[in-house]
Amino acid sequence: MQDQEARLRQEILEDAERKAARVVKRARQDADKLREDMRRDQEKRREARLSETGREADQKACAIRASIDLEISRHALARREQVLEAIFADAMAVLASGGDLDRQRSLAGLLKEAAGAMASPHVVVTVASEDASVLAEQEIREAVHQAGAAVAGPESVSVTVDSGHNRGVLLASADGRERFDNTYAGRLRRMKNPLRDAVYNLLSRS
Repeated sequence: MQDQEARLRQEILEDAERKAARVVKRARQDADKLREDMRRDQEKRREARLSETGREADQKACAIRASIDLEISRHALARREQVLEAIFADAMAVLASGGDLDRQRSLAGLLKEAAGAMASPHVVVTVASEDASVLAEQEIREAVHQAGAAVAGPESVSVTVDSGHNRGVLLASADGRERFDNTYAGRLRRMKNPLRDAVYNLLSRS
């Protein structure tokens, strides 16, 4: 499981590095255009208010420069977030299609991790219909029982197949009070913040 997550992280970062150069180049072009537009606006303001005192003119010039820097920062942050969302969308598409994953091994790892975190003796496992063909229901029950110290036995595990469910596994207690989302989408959400920092670092160096 850790190897797959590390490979996914590496693929995401490599994809970010490829996209970073294009995105940053465009952001710099936008920033240059914005500076020029605002410089022209500043000149117009200066010409229109030649009668103002030197102190007032300097104050307005400083305010304009500050607004330019703020606008450039806003554009840069928006660009970075767009890149990050595109990268995560690509990663989800790869996971949904299966890519080069050993799906059986991957699902077994997801089940083991989720079951180990459950404290309920009775567990409901929800899987997508595509994944139900990879692991049989009895295999799922056995895997959850073996990994979940609190699970009473294989007979205490029920399996639900949902055609609209995300790929991966979702475990919940029978009373609904406990839940562990170990779908690929859920894992990606948990990885998002540290990966956002890593992607931002890549974009900052570009």
